[in-house]
Parts: sequence; structure tokens; C-alpha cells
Amino acid sequence: MSKEKAQALYMQILAEQAKAQALANMNKLAFDPQGRILVDVEWPFEKIQEEFRTQFEEEINDQTELEEVLGQKISLVTTVSLDISVDEALKQKFYETVELALKKAGSPKDKAEKLATQFKSLPKGSIIALQQELHFHLALVSRVYQKAQKADKLNNKEQEMQAAHQAAMLRINKLVMGSLAQGLLESSSKRGGKINTAQLNKALDKARKAILPEAHLILLEEIARHTGQIISKADLETASIKKIAEQTTATPNDILHTTKKGLVVLIEGSENTAHKRVIGKQFAHRRIISHEMNSNNVVVANQNPRLQIRTPSPVVKEDLQNEEEYIQDASEKLGQIIKDYSLKGQLTADDTKPKAYVYNSYTAINDRLDDLTSKNRQTKSAIHILQGAHRYNALQLEKNAEDAVFCLVQNISVNGFGDTLGYDRGNALVQESTLMAELAMLHTISDIISDESLKVIRKKDKPGLESFETNEQKGKIKKVFELYKEFLSRPDREPFFADSPEGRKAILLIKELKADWRNEINFSSIDNIAENAKLGLKNIMANNLHWRHENAKIVQVLSVFSEKVSLGGCKSGNERAQAINGRVALLDDLLNKDEKDMPEMDVLYYLATTAQSGSPIAVNNIAALKKSVDALYNERGLQSAMSLVSLVDQGGPAKVEAKPEGLYVSRNFAEEKIDTIDNLSQKNSSRFQAHKKLTGMMFDAIDGNLQNWWARMKSTRLGVVGAVVGIVTVFPAAITAYNTYKDNKDKVAAVNCSREEAVKQYTPSIPMVSRGLAGLGCSGNAANFDDDRCGENTKGKAKDNEMGNKKGLGSTLTLVVEPDEDSEGPEYH
Repeated sequence: MSKEKAQALYMQILAEQAKAQALANMNKLAFDPQGRILVDVEWPFEKIQEEFRTQFEEEINDQTELEEVLGQKISLVTTVSLDISVDEALKQKFYETVELALKKAGSPKDKAEKLATQFKSLPKGSIIALQQELHFHLALVSRVYQKAQKADKLNNKEQEMQAAHQAAMLRINKLVMGSLAQGLLESSSKRGGKINTAQLNKALDKARKAILPEAHLILLEEIARHTGQIISKADLETASIKKIAEQTTATPNDILHTTKKGLVVLIEGSENTAHKRVIGKQFAHRRIISHEMNSNNVVVANQNPRLQIRTPSPVVKEDLQNEEEYIQDASEKLGQIIKDYSLKGQLTADDTKPKAYVYNSYTAINDRLDDLTSKNRQTKSAIHILQGAHRYNALQLEKNAEDAVFCLVQNISVNGFGDTLGYDRGNALVQESTLMAELAMLHTISDIISDESLKVIRKKDKPGLESFETNEQKGKIKKVFELYKEFLSRPDREPFFADSPEGRKAILLIKELKADWRNEINFSSIDNIAENAKLGLKNIMANNLHWRHENAKIVQVLSVFSEKVSLGGCKSGNERAQAINGRVALLDDLLNKDEKDMPEMDVLYYLATTAQSGSPIAVNNIAALKKSVDALYNERGLQSAMSLVSLVDQGGPAKVEAKPEGLYVSRNFAEEKIDTIDNLSQKNSSRFQAHKKLTGMMFDAIDGNLQNWWARMKSTRLGVVGAVVGIVTVFPAAITAYNTYKDNKDKVAAVNCSREEAVKQYTPSIPMVSRGLAGLGCSGNAANFDDDRCGENTKGKAKDNEMGNKKGLGSTLTLVVEPDEDSEGPEYH
């Protein structure tokens, strides 16, 4: 039994459990615009034992044994983002809810039916997942309220806080579905009634801004109702609350994202955030495991398995004394990856290359404007990472040369800023980044070099062709890595490999390899996706196409897709990492699915053409490949599984936007141009993020979301101009100030009244949340795993109680216990 097959079975068991729980609670579902529901699944141990025994004849006795079989640590609770398409009843309920929301929004019955039907066939992976965003945002807010309290108001109230979060999410879902309906109507008002995803997302992005303040108010009211406590600013550590928020995840749970006839992705849970950078071995890396769900809802193992890890920068920003300490700290963190994921036992060396994992770094090199105007220290960090990797690699070589695992840094900026790669730039950091990136790429593609002698021919004098052996190329690759080892073995080595005598020899050998490759033609069919990705990388490298900003994303995508072990990330491990991992996920899906549509075939065709020829014509091939991948990502992948990492890490969606036409300086414009990525609308995403506006929104909600008089002055059609005129003429400004004061006073009174009434409804003697499932009324332990009778079993309650006590806050559900009297679905306002 392979680890990949074990992972696929484990993920299928979780998905089935989530579906069973959803079906048992059909009147308590809070749907996301993507057609998803969030369900928390406790570890179904007995079901796992049964399935592993039946399918693999493997006995699993405890969590440790399961983790060993999976090759992965797991959390006791997994939050499942369940695609409703896996079940007809769930699917029907969702579209009935959408149709009802359209009617509530004023759509005539026939038009609502047609629009809901059209929405069924619309690709959902790029639609803003507004319910999921709000779920994880408020989960983080709830945890921050508990962590940042000065008094003991919320002590030992984890279950009550979960229940408050659940109740809030059901109320908020009415607002979300109302916004979806309004967005569907607006986006289909032109173009003959056809829904436009770009316009729909613009409407949902506006809804982010409109709903979020109200969502905070709703949460505070539900906290009062479920805990009997009204939270005030005096209860909180206001001076440190932002730092607390930045260092707290929305949930410590593993996250499972399912897609029918698509990828099923398991994202490792963590208590560490990207913004919690501490000295020592700890940093917020998360493993990402991807397998495929077929048309029968069976999860099958990925045909191109890799160990894929998302990471923020391993370099701390401050608190160390000198450069030496920063390098040493980075070295220890890169080494910890090898220990945490047991890479010594998972990687293999051969006669050509050593054991190694690749650190795909997406940050800019020598981005002078960012270095001057921000505290990101990206250029300094790039130096520390490269030198830290050399230091750790040298230590491995010294301790055990035969079993050493190297870290090879492939730093290619994907946001279009900073310097491009190249050996002729006259900059030591650029030269080192270029050489180490090419070492990493050699390591990734070396196996197709070694076995391609029967599939590769070399151009002779026109028009003749001749076959040739690749042993000479293998020998050169082997020599490059031997030179690197010689460099590492010298105690007096230079800070950079590229500046050393060994490095200069390696550069010459790589140039010879590139010249060879430019004269080759490779024969590989369109179906050999994994092979074509490596051949494409070889031809890209041969023509130095990885030295161009416009090719950076596709180069890193093909690299991560092809590497055995990839540690990939940017400063935060969210924005740029999402852009790369989202595209890698598309290739994983294409590799593993049986049926492919036209946009998917375009990607495979251009990948094959990029793989076939090493001549400079590959410049055109890579441009076509990049365009086809970007188009598919824009249509289906912008808000898919990989976007969840940002939600759990910082409480909100990634703040990354498509590049506009003309000049721009913001580093948030890190995606492709707006004419290519037109479905991306992230203008209001920073309002959700812990390091941006999250804590400010918390304080505003405590006060009652009072309106600023200047904001009110600007709210007329004349905007700022009208506000300025009003100030100059004095009288309008005075009237506005008085009305703002009066309205705010009334609002404070109303908010206080609602919270006081909520407190009166608090009943401490009634359990707020059912053990194990946080309010589903059906235990998620193995004894209660039963699709047909979920909720009727009474076995396993002792274990259920024990497991429930181990859960961390944040493992909340969008399935709630409060009775739903409206059998037609929730009301919308």
C-alpha cells in the first residue's frame, strides 16, 4: 500500500462523513456562492480501521499508526469544504435556495428559474467564496476575543463560542445569498441575460465591504446570547490585540476541499501564522496533498505524487544582532523541513544528482522601491536564504555525505518586480540566484535526460537528423553537482557559489548543456503530461526563458508540478504562493481526469509543443502555454482550494490583483494583466486580514459601527467635491455633523438594547453545542458513522466526549442546531 493510496482513502472517508452529516441536517445548511458547505468532521476512527482493513489488509490501532501510514500528521477535527455536486439532494437544495434568493431580490419567477438553471453550469472555482471567507474571518475574530481578554468573561466557554459562531453564520448566510442573487441579476442584465463571472465577482467584492461590519455586529450579539457576556473594549488587551490577531490562525484544523470530478485537496492544519516569525526552528509551513475524485465520488491517488509544502519566508525580520545570526536562523529552519517531513527516507539520490528538495521562492530580487518603502526586507531575506541553504547543505555533507539532503533555492520572482535572472547583470545576488535556480531545475529534469536517448534526435546539417546518446549530458549534470559539493566542502568558501572557482566552472557546464538542448527535438505524446512538463522546463532553460519576468509564473508552476519535494512560498506564503499553487492544481487535475474539455486540451497541446523543440521557436510555444494556463486559471481556479490557505492563515482572502493598464507601483498587482485575469476582484479583501483591518473592525463593531461625519459628507453623488463645498459653506457641514451625532446616538442605544436582550436569552443549563460535532446533533466518531441513520446511534458517547474535549476553538460549523421553521429556506433581506 502506497502512502498516496492511503491518503486517498483517508480523504474519501472524511468526504463521505461530511456528506452524511450534511444530509442529516438539510434545514441547517449555510451555502456558499460556489455551491459549498463547511462541515467539521471528527476523526472517524472505527470507520478508518474498517476501511483500511478491508481495502489494504492494514491494521490501524491509533492515530500515530495512521499518521505513519499516511506520511502526514493529522488533526482530530477536519473542516471539510464539501462540493454539493456529490449528492443530488444537496445540489437540489442549493439551487432551490439560489432561486428563492433571486425571487426575494425581485426577479420574476420564470427569470429566477432560468437564471438558477444557467448558474448550475457556470464554473464555480473562480467565484468569490463569500460565505467561506466570512466563516473563517469570524472564526479568527472569535479566537482573538478569547485570547485578548483581560478579564475571564469567556474562560472555559469554547463550546458556547462555537455555538455563537454557528448561529451568526446562519444569519449572515441570508445576507450572502441575497448578495449572490443581486450579483447574478446585475451580471446578467446585459449580454442577452448571460451571467458574466467578472461582473458577478465585482458585485460580491462590494458585498464583502457591505456585509462585513454587519457580520461583526451579528457575532457580538450571538456571543452575548450564547455566553451571557457583552464584550467591551475594556475587556480586551487593546495595545496588543493586533499582534494577537496576526499570530492566531482561524482554525488549527486540517482543511479538506472536495470537487466532484476534480481535485480533492488536504491542507495541513497549524497554529502558526505567516506573520508569527520567531527565532528558532518554528515557522508556518503547511503541507498540501492533492488527489482526484472521479465521477463515482471515489478519491483516487494522484498519478504524479509530490510532497508539496506552502511556506512563508523562513527569515525573521528583526530581533537578531547581526547578519551571521540571520543566516544561521534561516539555515536551521530550512533544515527543520527535512526533519518535519522525514525527507531522508522519502528522497532518493542517483549517480547524477544528490538527494534534495527545492525551495521555490517567489519573492522579488533587488526590488529597490519595496526595499526602501517597506519593512519586508525581501532582498536581505533572499541573501539570508541562499547563504542559509549553503550553510545547512555544507553541514549535511560534513555529517553524512552519503545520506545528505540538500536544499536548492529556486528564487524566481513571479510578481514582475525587481531584477530578472541572468549571468550578465553585474550583481552578485542576481548571479547567485540564477545559478542556484538552474541547479534546482537541473535536479528536477535530470531523470528525463537520463532516459531519453531513444526519444531524442539532434539536428545535423540541414535537413538531416541523427540520434545521439545522452550519457555526456548526464556526466555534465553530475559534474555540476560535484562542483557544488566541492564548494560546500571548503571552510574558506565564498559567500556565494557563483563567486567561487567551482561556481564559475558550473556556469560554463550549464551553458554547454543549454547549447546541446537548443539543437534537440524530443518525441513525447500529448498525453504524457508529467514528462512534457519536464521537457518543457528543459527547453525553457535552454533558451534562458526563465530569465524573463513574463515567464516566471509558468516556470515556477512547471517546476513545482515536476519536483519530488517542493517548499514554495513568498513573504507571507499567501498571495503569490496561491497564484502558483492554484495553477499547479490545474495541471494535477488535467493529469488525473479522464475527460477533458477544449480549454483543458489547449493547455495540453501547448505544453506538448513547448516540450518538443529546444530551438528558439520555443519562445512562441511558452507564450501560448502561459496564455492557455492563465485563461483556465481565470475561469476555474482563482478561488479554489488553494485560496483556503490565506483564509485560515490571516482571516481573509489574499490581497492580490490583476495588473491594470498603464503605470502602477502597488506590489498587490502581482497577477497577470486585467485583460487576462478579469475575474479577479479583490479590492476589499484587506478588510478581512488580521494585519490590516480585522481588529479595527472588531473595535468598530463593539462601538456599534458608528458613522464618521466626513464619510457621511462624501456619501452624496458629488462625493469629495460635495463634501468640500459643504465645509466651505459651513451650514451643510454643521447639519451633517448634528445628524451624524443624533443617528450614532440612536444606533448605540439600539445595539446596546439588542445585546442586553440577547444576554437575557442566555441559558447556561442547556448545552450550546453537541459534543463532537459542534451543534449538528450527530456525533462524528466512528461508532456513529452511518449514512442512513446519522443521529440515531447512541454508541461511542464516551469516546465522543473525550474527543470533543480535545478540539480547539475554530473547529466550528456552518451547520447549526437552532430549529429552522422556514421549510422553504431562510429569508433574505
